[in-house]
Amino acid sequence: MNKSIRDVFKLLFILCGGVIVGYAASMIVSHFSIFTGLNSLNINFLIEQIIWLQVALVFILCLPAILMTQKAKQFLKETNQNLDIEDDFKGTKGSQILFQAMIFNRLYIILSFMAYGLATDPLNDYILGSTLIFIGFIFLNVINEVRIIRLVQMQDPMKKGDPTSMKFNKEYFSSLDEAEKNQVYQAGHHTFMFMDMVFIVLIPVAFIIKLIFDIGNTMLLTIGLIWLIQSIVYFYYSKRIV
Repeated sequence: MNKSIRDVFKLLFILCGGVIVGYAASMIVSHFSIFTGLNSLNINFLIEQIIWLQVALVFILCLPAILMTQKAKQFLKETNQNLDIEDDFKGTKGSQILFQAMIFNRLYIILSFMAYGLATDPLNDYILGSTLIFIGFIFLNVINEVRIIRLVQMQDPMKKGDPTSMKFNKEYFSSLDEAEKNQVYQAGHHTFMFMDMVFIVLIPVAFIIKLIFDIGNTMLLTIGLIWLIQSIVYFYYSKRIV
């Protein structure tokens, strides 16, 4: 069995497990009244039209990401076949397109989960269509993510790790050189500092929205919980590394 087919089967298994866990979690959460406060916020129109938003996300983000990945693959293949100044340019161009594909891929998966979260509502008359769009294109999205990582590894064989493995992040990070690791550290630091400021702003905003729209404590608790988890994880690993 070649690597691509093996990746597909492994991803299908992971996807099925995620669907089961997600459905079970949604059933549990739905029994807690604390999570029903947002229903008073009038977003009925958005829910009724959510399937069109899902379709738009496919055409704006998912399909372009797949096409970018294919285009980057062509550039990188030409670079590997012949090494000269022109092909060096093609390699750089391929890497740039690959990075753009990664951005589109990540945006799609985040926005797609948000849209499907809204789609799972009795007001959505096209829940089956929304579910098929979500599962089908998320699966394509994840396969494309694996293809992107494989292309990065093809370009730099020093990059290790199986992208369908739970140990991938650890193995991939271990294979980075010191300059690349430092780049990750810098990105992580700036992201943490930025998100700290975001949470500081979001907490009072959520409090004001609660008073104006009477949506309960869901938003406040969710933001506070995410902030708390981020801080605990940060301090845990900062102490562990030291």
